[in-house]
Parts: sequence; C-alpha cells; structure tokens
Amino acid sequence: MGFVAKQEIRGWPLVGWLAARGETIFHQRGSQESMGGVMHAMLARLQAGRAVGVFPEGRTRDGAAVGPFHARIFQPAVEALVPVQPVALRYGPGASAQTVVAFGAHESFFANFIRLLGEPPRSADVCFLQPIAAGELEGRSRIAELARERIVAAMHADD
Repeated sequence: MGFVAKQEIRGWPLVGWLAARGETIFHQRGSQESMGGVMHAMLARLQAGRAVGVFPEGRTRDGAAVGPFHARIFQPAVEALVPVQPVALRYGPGASAQTVVAFGAHESFFANFIRLLGEPPRSADVCFLQPIAAGELEGRSRIAELARERIVAAMHADD
C-alpha cells in the first residue's frame, strides 16, 4: 500500500527515503499538473487492486479538530468503483493527545520529531471505520462528507 504525500516529504531525513521505497505518490502542492499525475497514478493502482492511503484534509493541523476534506482526492475511487476505507488516528486515551502530537505552527518534521522524543509515551489507536461503497453514493463530494463524519464521530467516541 502506498500513500499520497506532499513532495517536501521526499527530502525529510529517513522518512523521505522510506516513503519513496513504500511507493508513495508525491504531489507538488499548488500544481494542477502534479495533481493530475497523482490522480492518474491513484486510479491505475486502484484498478490494479492495490490500496492507496490519502490524507483528505490535505495539510497538517493543530489536532484540535478534523478539517474539511478535499473531495477531489476521492475521484479515483469513484472511477475505479472501489470502496473507501475511512481510518481515524487517535492519540492518547479518548484522543486526548491530538494537539500534543500534531505539528505546531511552522514546526518542521525534525523539530516535531525531537519535541515528541521528549514527551511521555502515548498510545495511538488506529480505528478502521465502516467502508464506503464508492459506486453507491452520489459522487466524490458525498464520499468526502461521509468519510469525514465517520472520522469525527470516531474521534469523539468513548473508549
């Protein structure tokens, strides 16, 4: 399974190398040409029966809330008629450490990594939510809405 990630990650120490080896599809933010290539690569992988992980918010946030999802990133799933698997990442009991783990304003990968090394250990829950059948809904916008709704609900669920 590969991911879609911003081009800058390719230059991150160790993580960039691992991402490239893990078949990450890199996107140059702000480039429509790059996004077209990303969408084409995603569709080809999905049609070949391979999974592609995306972060539909499209950027890092402070962890206090789930941001809006970009519907366009779901278009390859619609075209390939494959289900979308929403996944919520919860840090700490009851998602209590979301803001601690999140990148700070203008914080680099290295600064975030070093800061987290100084933090106490935290649990991380990976919550696989009910899949969404892409072919049964009215397009990518509804898929984005439903995926976000399920993730928000999981973030606020009791342990």
